Amino acid sequence: MPRIGNIRGLVQTPLRVLLVEDDPTVCRAAERYLSHRGHELIAVAGTCRHALADVRTFDCVLMDVDLPDGNGVDVARQLLERGTTNVVVFFSGTQDQDIRLAASELGTFVAKEAGLHALVKAMETAVVEVNEQALAANGDPVSSRDSEPRLQSGFRRTR
Repeated sequence: MPRIGNIRGLVQTPLRVLLVEDDPTVCRAAERYLSHRGHELIAVAGTCRHALADVRTFDCVLMDVDLPDGNGVDVARQLLERGTTNVVVFFSGTQDQDIRLAASELGTFVAKEAGLHALVKAMETAVVEVNEQALAANGDPVSSRDSEPRLQSGFRRTR
């Protein structure tokens, strides 16, 4: 399996990604860019409810903050607590500093104006950092590879 660039070989591609985003244009662009970088967008959830309904595990969740039925920070907290992922990267246009701070306490925050390159770079870096911590703690990198992929209603298969 190919490895991502020069990040100490701790992340293998493709990373299995859940995108929680309600803007279809951002979803399509993210899907193309993630694919171009060698990652696999497993599911797209446009609402908090759909994100929480997925029972699979992911290497990373890319999370909008402002969703039609709630707050992405709250959803991310729940996904992290139940072990859906160990890495959340927030991608939002919010200017609310309190929300940005709350998001940054759970994961990495990338402003939408920074673009998809910054988002994917932050995702790759965050996964490496989590893997380094896991290696230091117990000798095994974190992986979602053991999960059984299932498509839930409300999700769109991207591949």
